[in-house]
Amino acid sequence: MICLLTALPSEAKPLLRHFELRGEPLPGPFPCHLGDGLAVVVSGIGKAAAAAGCAYLYARLQHGGEVSAAELASAAWINLGIAGHGSLPLGEALLAHEIRDRASGRRHFPSLVIEPPCRTDTVITVDGVERAYDPPVAYDREAAAFFEVARRFTHSELVHCLKVVSDSPAAAPEQITAAKVEAWIGDRLGVLDRLLDACRVLMAEVAPLHADPPDFQDCLERWHFTTSDRHQLRRLLRRRQTLVPNSPLPLEYLAENGQGRPLRGRQVNRKISAWLDTLPIGF
Repeated sequence: MICLLTALPSEAKPLLRHFELRGEPLPGPFPCHLGDGLAVVVSGIGKAAAAAGCAYLYARLQHGGEVSAAELASAAWINLGIAGHGSLPLGEALLAHEIRDRASGRRHFPSLVIEPPCRTDTVITVDGVERAYDPPVAYDREAAAFFEVARRFTHSELVHCLKVVSDSPAAAPEQITAAKVEAWIGDRLGVLDRLLDACRVLMAEVAPLHADPPDFQDCLERWHFTTSDRHQLRRLLRRRQTLVPNSPLPLEYLAENGQGRPLRGRQVNRKISAWLDTLPIGF
């Protein structure tokens, strides 16, 4: 699953064409388009909007039924948008290797374990229009909030900010138009494709970490588990997979509570935990 966040509709339009996400956005507080393994949300400008847009998209995917929990846990999150820069020409693409929040002073360092598809640079997130460009790095309005929220949803190595230069000391922010933004982003979709290809390789490597362990779905069909009990069951079965990967669950032991009545999920978890505790080391 690829989750793309833009601040402006003009940043999203080239993506919708490129990935053939036709039709009206899904109803909700943020325009959101879903495709096969891809989601695009338009948050609006600023840190609060970016954080809310991220959280909305995650909740929409988590509860919408289109994406499995395993896919969502190993999804890539990309913030694509424009940024000012103190020295680069307009239209140049850059990937953030450091993100600073000027207001709070917090600094984030995206894990570039993939091969960057373009040059990398520092991105400083500011609360207003930047005119000084000092130091001469990239300046945007969303990256810090996006990164801080998105990395809670997936592996930090799968969270990135890709920026395209839109203004500079020689080209004032007032000269930016929606048509220019659309053209700049459209011209750099090849860079985005290379970034997504690299992310997909990494996603394939981490996906098995989030797959349901053996017998998990079987247990859910046999017994009733609350949400918290379901999480505990997953942990217990992963522990079983590590300790005794070829040993079947003792279903007779789990069959009933001693009074002829079916067990509930919490009781099943206790029995599995007790069974695991009896296994000798090296079993």
